[in-house]
This record gives sequence, C-alpha cells and structure tokens, in this order.
Amino acid sequence: MPPAKLGLIYSHTGLRRFVETCGLAATNELFYVGRNVDADRALTIGLVNQVVEPGELEERAVSLAAEIAANAPLSLSGNKRILRALREHPGVLPENLERELVELRESCFGSEDFREGVTAFAEKRAPEWKGR
Repeated sequence: MPPAKLGLIYSHTGLRRFVETCGLAATNELFYVGRNVDADRALTIGLVNQVVEPGELEERAVSLAAEIAANAPLSLSGNKRILRALREHPGVLPENLERELVELRESCFGSEDFREGVTAFAEKRAPEWKGR
C-alpha cells in the first residue's frame, strides 16, 4: 500500500476494512511501511483468499463464479445484505437493523427455493432455483 510513499492519508472507512480483514498489526505494516507484499504474504494476512499461478487465474475465477452462481439467489442476496450490514455496523447493531436482519433470515424458510434446496439435498440432486 503506497499511501505513505505518496503523502496520502487513507480514508478511515478504507482503513477500517483493512483492520477488519488483515488485523491491526498487518494494517499498520501495510500503511506505515508502504512496501509491496507478495502473494504469499497477502494470503497469510488475509488480503487475498487464495493464490494461483498466473496461467490459472482466469480458469479459477470463472470456476469460482460458476460455483457461486449455482447457489440459491435468495440465499446469496440475503447473505450479502447481512454481511454488508455487519461491515457497516461493527459491534452492536441498531435495534431496527437487527430486527430487519432477523426477518430477512426468517423469510427464507417460507421460500420455494428453501423447499427446493431441502428436497434436492434429500434426493441427492442439483437444485433448480427459482429465486422465490
């Protein structure tokens, strides 16, 4: 991270995300020292999820995207919403947001997709998601 070498003060929201992802010590190192980190170090501090050979990158990315896309759309969008809320409100959630997130979770149990997922799992087949 080059901000220290550019005279740039990074945003507090950006730094918070680094602290949440990499921890305080690694964030301090990244922003105080300002040197590049190699792929192995980035993996160690949680900056990346996995490291692949350059020639495998596109195939691995497409494979991961396909794996994600094969999952239930309601589950994906709901979990994205919850994860975004948790990032935006570290610590105790505002009461109205907590209620919203509980309602969001509970809403899946009445969905066609939840019934399809449970049925497909029991029948050992791939589910056919409807997004409802």
